[in-house]
Amino acid sequence: MCCLEQRYFMDISYLGKDYPGWQRQKNVTAIQNILEEKMSIFFQKKIRIVGSSRTDAGVHALQQFAHVDLPPLQNLSQAVYHLNQLLPIHVAINQIYSVKNDAHARFDAIQRTYVYKIIRKKNPFTSTTHHYLRKKLCRRAINQGIKYLSKTTNFSSFSKKNPSEKHFLCQIFAMTWHEIEDEITFSITANRFLRGMVRAIVGTLLCVGQKQLSIVDLKKIIHNKDRCQSQIKMAPAQGLYLKSVIYPDHIFFPSHENTIAFRHSRLS
Repeated sequence: MCCLEQRYFMDISYLGKDYPGWQRQKNVTAIQNILEEKMSIFFQKKIRIVGSSRTDAGVHALQQFAHVDLPPLQNLSQAVYHLNQLLPIHVAINQIYSVKNDAHARFDAIQRTYVYKIIRKKNPFTSTTHHYLRKKLCRRAINQGIKYLSKTTNFSSFSKKNPSEKHFLCQIFAMTWHEIEDEITFSITANRFLRGMVRAIVGTLLCVGQKQLSIVDLKKIIHNKDRCQSQIKMAPAQGLYLKSVIYPDHIFFPSHENTIAFRHSRLS
């Protein structure tokens, strides 16, 4: 980092339906590509950002974080406004926070929450934001599955192959399943997530809820610790959202504008 630059965290939202995911890619336009391109135009220098999570193609984010090194910004709200004028309608920067120069959007995150949304009644306005599923589900069986999964720590059976993955241990803080009228929302909070993990868990729970898998089958899948042998069905991408990412307070500078924005984020 240049000695004249300051590190910032950006709170970002996006609708992922038209994008191949968060991760920067060649020859296609990912969310990271878009942000770096528009920020490079605004700041008239090459910008590179680092995200907190790598969401897959078609997956959305209510709150994604990324860190970036920039010349000191005099007005964070004004920077947010001007950058949003350059970004496409499906991508938005909600807030920018000044942080300590060694703060890292991915490695300093202490908690992440994903939600998965299912709609039981056909609705053209939710076709790209929810998974449409009319089949009846046994809520009792799903809750039994959630209870067992909540005690699990090794999620290798629910992870796509990834050579860079050093281990498959995840600490689950909360896992819930709520049904309100025609909408179902599954929520999961953990210290970290593996590639494809949430969609694999939801797909498995849907199989449990449809009596295609028993709780005994679920236990076998977990204990086998082998994704290839488990034949898990992935839930469709359009129902998945990265909902929130939490960081320790000490990495944020206690400026007036920074504090107000951060408190608002925690309460929303």
